[in-house]
Amino acid sequence: MKEHRENVNQAQETSTSNLLQCGKLYLNDNYESYVASYAGDIVSELNNIEYACAFIIGFNMAVVVVEKGRVNDLRSASKTIVYLERNNLYSLSELSPIDTANISNFHENPYLTLRGTGVVIGMLDTGIDYLNKEFMTEDNKTRIIEIWDQTVQDGPPPQGFPYGTRYTREQINEAINAQSRGENPYAIVPEQDIIGHGTGVAGIIGAGGRAGVTGAAPDCEFVIVKLKQPNKAVLQLFPPIAATAPQYQTSDVLMALKYLYETQRRLNKPMVVCVAIGSNYGGHDGTSRVERYIDYFTYRSEIAIIGGTGNEGDAANHTSGRFTQSGETIIIELQVADDQIGVEVNLWFNRPDKISVGIISPSGEALERVPEEITEITGLKFTLEGTSVNILYDYQFDITGDEHVSIEFNNVKGGIWQIVLIGDYIVDGRYNAWTYQKLFLKPGTKFLKPNPYTTLTNPSTSREIIVTSYYNQDN
Repeated sequence: MKEHRENVNQAQETSTSNLLQCGKLYLNDNYESYVASYAGDIVSELNNIEYACAFIIGFNMAVVVVEKGRVNDLRSASKTIVYLERNNLYSLSELSPIDTANISNFHENPYLTLRGTGVVIGMLDTGIDYLNKEFMTEDNKTRIIEIWDQTVQDGPPPQGFPYGTRYTREQINEAINAQSRGENPYAIVPEQDIIGHGTGVAGIIGAGGRAGVTGAAPDCEFVIVKLKQPNKAVLQLFPPIAATAPQYQTSDVLMALKYLYETQRRLNKPMVVCVAIGSNYGGHDGTSRVERYIDYFTYRSEIAIIGGTGNEGDAANHTSGRFTQSGETIIIELQVADDQIGVEVNLWFNRPDKISVGIISPSGEALERVPEEITEITGLKFTLEGTSVNILYDYQFDITGDEHVSIEFNNVKGGIWQIVLIGDYIVDGRYNAWTYQKLFLKPGTKFLKPNPYTTLTNPSTSREIIVTSYYNQDN
């Protein structure tokens, strides 16, 4: 029995060591990361491949870490990977005040007194200013149960997670007391919300009213995840963007959700998770990895997920249409600003349709129908513009089977680019195209014939998410 326990402990120590080592590679600029669907023991398999590793998200999804430039080698070597998907890029949602919602009317209602008592708010965002008195009780104790800071690697991560640092309520209170003594609180809990977005969202949700601002649930508690930004290897998988807006990646969002779900089960309290980020990647039909993960856990837990629809309604970054027959050709026109540098267009077609694409540059140089090569990127070069274009035909075999075509423009020349769609085999005929969220676009980059519908961002098309939009209270 003793020998058995020793073997179990040794196996657990090895597993933890491998997990933390994989976390180090995940943060390394020489390693790319992907989200995988898998069948089998993917972690053990990839532990035996020297240039890759994996850690589990849940729902048969894992984060796969692979040495830069070797993803195709991994696809060939692995028997457990069913589908491998590049991380998508998320941006922050804009904030709006809550005054017009009249939520404060419910705080003192003698029949309701809805102040968030006993409810935990989970957040994945830019962090929180834990020293702000709006997030403290009257006796200056924190209302934050814990923080997982993905950006700090100095302390222990949450149990079962490969990176970041977890800070407890006790540590946060110790930091608050240190500040009151004139000492440096960040020597104890170094987490800071430099951008301020997470603090703003937390204030709208649960500011206590100590400084004149009262949130919707002033008596709630918080569990905070400060999202990290992608490493260089991940960002190099996308065309460069001439924007300074923060960017976040799918795998960190998924791991943040996993952490919040596990924390809710440990606390055994009702939790509301606020997702104040969004992405234009995906089919906008509830099938993205984050959306399916949200659905999976909300079915099985006392968690409600709240999100916004994004800020893309006037961005002209979505267009759509319909083929009427096989052999038909449709042209999508994308106007690109001179200072855009790089841009990406993602097209989605319903199965069993088969569509191929061609490109016409602003100078009129044409690259006719590009042959379909599943999982293989086709690289093209436009001599006159000096622009390189990568085209990837992709089918989500493990989800819907719908066709997805990604078109990346690098060192893109300003002007009107034409994307030629050829209907090789048409049954349904509908197509949708999206480019970046507007925070990643320069003014002037847009579709010339946009469709203002279906401009909501992922994950707001999840089947289980509760989505808020907006209205003009003055009109």
